Amino acid sequence: MKINKEIAEITGLLIGDGCLSKYRSYNANRLEIAFTGHLKEYRYYKEFVKPIFIKYFNVKGTLRIRNEDTSTRYHIKSIKAFNYFKNIGVQIGEKEIVELPPIIKQKPYIWIAFIRGLFDAEGSIYRRYSKKYKNHTRIYDNLLVAQIKFNCSKEFIKFIEHVLITNKIKTNRITKIGKSYIIRITKQESIEKFLDIFKPKIKNAPFDKRAY
Repeated sequence: MKINKEIAEITGLLIGDGCLSKYRSYNANRLEIAFTGHLKEYRYYKEFVKPIFIKYFNVKGTLRIRNEDTSTRYHIKSIKAFNYFKNIGVQIGEKEIVELPPIIKQKPYIWIAFIRGLFDAEGSIYRRYSKKYKNHTRIYDNLLVAQIKFNCSKEFIKFIEHVLITNKIKTNRITKIGKSYIIRITKQESIEKFLDIFKPKIKNAPFDKRAY
């Protein structure tokens, strides 16, 4: 199956909020795709993510709310789906540093969809704030910031920067904290353009809530 925009968006989401899990259970190897999201994302998984797996892999998976931490969990036990994402370059297991799947870089027509999914997992939009001194209360203004922050390779974050610049979205200088790279958009007109072009499934800032 050739990768398309819908699959690319799910791939971005999987890289950010999911994993390919391979483990032993009852003396057998088990292959599973697992997503963990916020409680408020349950409808997002129900109405967007789950139908994609039904459409392309003929598998419903198990979608539930985990009471212990009130998170949304979506698990798919499908060899076909697992092998598909493994073969396009999604890493197996917990990812200390995330690498960009080569096929994504090779297909410009899926770049926007891929970053949309990644932003839904690892992105945020918030109001800019400042402090007069270290322990001072944050002072918020009406200016917004859009950012993506996660543990990835330098090549990966540079790819995101390239796609944004290609779409004439001005970004700040890439920064790094620990193993996490951060790319921010602070120009208000660039944030508006980002929302218009990439259309992340998240309501307008400063509220980090899904549109679903």
